[in-house]
Amino acid sequence: DYRAELGDPLSIEAFGGRCHMTPRLTAGPTLADSFARLEALGSKPSEGERLSAMATALSGAYEHRLATMGDHESPKAPGSTTHFSIVDRQGNMVAMTQTLLSIFGSKVVSPSTGLLLNNGIMWFDPEQGRPNSLSPDKSCLMNVCPAIGEKDGTRFAIGASGGRKILPAVAQLAYRMLALDNDLNTAFHAPRIDV
Repeated sequence: DYRAELGDPLSIEAFGGRCHMTPRLTAGPTLADSFARLEALGSKPSEGERLSAMATALSGAYEHRLATMGDHESPKAPGSTTHFSIVDRQGNMVAMTQTLLSIFGSKVVSPSTGLLLNNGIMWFDPEQGRPNSLSPDKSCLMNVCPAIGEKDGTRFAIGASGGRKILPAVAQLAYRMLALDNDLNTAFHAPRIDV
C-alpha cells in the first residue's frame, strides 16, 4: 500500500547560503541541527577549532536524533547504498540516495519493475512505545542525507553512502563549501572526522 509522495524540502539559511535537504525521518533534520550548532563558530576558525566544533555539533545532533527520532540499525548490517547527483545543461540539480539496506536488500525482485526491493523494515525498532517503533502506515528513520546547497550563485548537489557515516560526511562537505567557500574538490580532500 506504499505511495510515493512529493513534498517540500527542509530549507535552511546556513553560513551565508542556503541548504535544501530531505525532511522528516532522514538525516536532513540532523544536518540542519548540526548547522544550527555550528553557526556560533564564526567565519575564520582554525582547522583544529573547526574539527572540534564539528565533533561537538555532530555529537549533540546525533544524541538528539537517537533520543527523539529513534533508530535501530545494526552496526553489523552490511550496507548497499548508492548516491548520485545529476545536473542538466539548464542547471537543474538532483541529489538522489537509494539504499537496499543490506547486501541485495530483501533478495526479492519486483516482477513489475525488475528492481530489487530493500529490507528497510530492519530500520524500525521492534519494541513498542519508542519513537521509531514498528507499526502500520509509519515511516522509518533513515540515514540518507541528499542535500543541495547554494551560495553567491554557486550551487552543489551532494550525498553519500555509508550508514551512520553519511551525515558526518555530508555535513562536513556542505559546511566547507558554504562556510569556508571551498570548491567540491578542496572540500572532498580536506580532513574529515567520523562521529
